[in-house]
Amino acid sequence: MQMTNEIRKELEPVVTERVAIYKASKIPEAELEAWAWEIVEEALPKYDPSRYRTKPPSLGLFVRQHLKKMRRRVIKRVTTEHNIARIPEHRAYNITAFKKAEADLWALHGKKPCRCSLADRLGWSVKEVERMYRDLHPATAWPELLQRLGGAS
Repeated sequence: MQMTNEIRKELEPVVTERVAIYKASKIPEAELEAWAWEIVEEALPKYDPSRYRTKPPSLGLFVRQHLKKMRRRVIKRVTTEHNIARIPEHRAYNITAFKKAEADLWALHGKKPCRCSLADRLGWSVKEVERMYRDLHPATAWPELLQRLGGAS
């Protein structure tokens, strides 16, 4: 079966329904729609009402079943590009605490907080604060830290 304008009009609500399910995934709607129509074009040649003993499924139902393949594509795209669930929970908690303390001290003093004041605020060692800062801000580490590291090499 070939894709015609009549078939496209008939299947438009089915595709729109499936695309609406994945709108929240932050993948552009046009891309989701392109994936859906690609799957529809793959499914159409497989639709053969004569192979069913009882009443065959409607074309819309048949395509709707094939459109469930979109889920795999969306999950793969979201987990690889958006980096979902790759930071351990305790690490995420520490990052949040660090950023909050940094913002609070910045607001309190009106300047970038030093590593000692961050360590006092968080109850961490200075070394832990330096490590966290380096991980979060690799290009803008504290000047004295960069100087110390640069002088050692």
